[in-house]
Amino acid sequence: MRARLHSAANRYYLKIKGERQAWKIEQVQACWWCGRGDQPLEIHEICRKSQAQGRWGSRANYALLCHGCHADHFDTMPYALQLFVKRARNPDDFSLKEWITIRNRGPLEVTMEDILEAGRNISLPALRPKNSLKF
Repeated sequence: MRARLHSAANRYYLKIKGERQAWKIEQVQACWWCGRGDQPLEIHEICRKSQAQGRWGSRANYALLCHGCHADHFDTMPYALQLFVKRARNPDDFSLKEWITIRNRGPLEVTMEDILEAGRNISLPALRPKNSLKF
């Protein structure tokens, strides 16, 4: 059973890999949380792969982060705050309705009011892509 799930996960990743990388290239090349562009960037899935098998590969579910912010902040950050950052940094791909479908939970799990409240006291730094950093 485990090998079959692993194989299905691999097939799903191969199916969405091109679109996933295209999304990454389209973004300002800087971490959405700290703003730094001088570190390698990773795609973070707001709704984890294990929680949305076969559905997580969506522009509405991606965030672009440096490794430090990915590991130290976003892995334990509440969904409402992650979605606040998504809405601020990537409004064209933000869709609470689509994200709720990916998450496959009730529509009241995270509301727009929750997202706005989570970000009420957050001031995101300016994005500083690598080619714009001054040394």
